[in-house]
Amino acid sequence: MAYIRDREAREISISGPAGVSITLDSPRKRQARNRRSDDADAKDKLELRAESGRHHPDIVSNWIDDDAGKLEDKLTEIVIGLAIVSERESRRWHAEMAGWQRKREEEEAEARRKAKEKAEREERERIAAEEKARRDELLTEAKNWRSARLIREYVEARRASEATQASEFENWARWALKEADRMDPLFHVKSSHDTEGV
Repeated sequence: MAYIRDREAREISISGPAGVSITLDSPRKRQARNRRSDDADAKDKLELRAESGRHHPDIVSNWIDDDAGKLEDKLTEIVIGLAIVSERESRRWHAEMAGWQRKREEEEAEARRKAKEKAEREERERIAAEEKARRDELLTEAKNWRSARLIREYVEARRASEATQASEFENWARWALKEADRMDPLFHVKSSHDTEGV
């Protein structure tokens, strides 16, 4: 993409990945713009100036009408100089692109590493939670089994007592034994095996 910056087309910028700005002007005009005008003969001279893109203005080549000859006598030198400026800017741009690409790849690799670590951590936490749930369930079943056994022993102890021979006791004993069966995990396993055999 090219830009012409003034009406006389004295400054043209070729912009792209590696842009070059080319200015053809009187050194006196350029110096006046920079507030440095001390060459009275500069009004009859022309200067061709090539600068790399706005990101790297340190790459500069210039040619001027001087005692060695006019610009038109230096065309070979100018063409070579323009090629050098363009090539240096292009190489710098490609080096920057390679740096950005490396940085992006490193960031993506870091993101993948963090995602993998997170997935592994979540998997470890899931396994630990499952193991804890199984352990808690085991303890609950063991406590319920012990409570069911205690209820049955208590019912038998009361049955052996002389004071509990009334019919009210039998109603209570049936209820208490049903409660023991309901909470006993082994009773449920046995019942399901009995049902499967039928």
